[in-house]
Amino acid sequence: MKLPPKLITTLGVFLIISGLVLAGYPAWLWVEGRLEQNRLAREFAGNEPALVPDDYFPGEWERPRLSRVETPLELPEYTDFPATKVIIPKINVEAFVVKVTDLGVFARRSNQPPGYYPHSAFPGEVGNVAIAGHRGGPAGFFRNLDRLKEGDLIILRTNGFDYNYTVERVWITNPNDWQVVESTDYAALTLTTCEPVGTNTSAMRLIVRAIFRDVVANDGT
Repeated sequence: MKLPPKLITTLGVFLIISGLVLAGYPAWLWVEGRLEQNRLAREFAGNEPALVPDDYFPGEWERPRLSRVETPLELPEYTDFPATKVIIPKINVEAFVVKVTDLGVFARRSNQPPGYYPHSAFPGEVGNVAIAGHRGGPAGFFRNLDRLKEGDLIILRTNGFDYNYTVERVWITNPNDWQVVESTDYAALTLTTCEPVGTNTSAMRLIVRAIFRDVVANDGT
């Protein structure tokens, strides 16, 4: 059956528009993700940096440490997760972290920025600071986590302080292994992301566990 010319033209225009939308959608997700990072940066800059004594020098905690009273600097007692940037110099990562209440958001949003696990520890505190992030896509800040090795530096930057951690271990586990984000008896940081197997991009989980090393003052930027 021969289709009318007008219908053929209409179908052609529809297919062209559909192709443009499909091609442009990933780009829009990337732009949206960067706009969100810019918004978080403005919020971060809007917080007043903590005051640091003139005679401050970095304290250091050794594993295990059950309290932080020995550090010479009086650190903030956070009651909620502070505005935080995760910095991983070895793999050129700088990304603002958002607090999430539903970890299912990572399945729904491919441009979801790194997310702080609810009810985990705060930066520098005894316990486990747990942060999840995408491995690929427009917010794939954790795409190169597998390159980290023991001793590599990870920084949690808040407004006034850099909480420095060093990588302890990198391993792969199954997606239902929630033990990796459970509390610890020392100040730890755990980064989690997807580990692909074949065509299944989220078949397993890549885990990076780091131990708190020290805290240094920053200028709040």
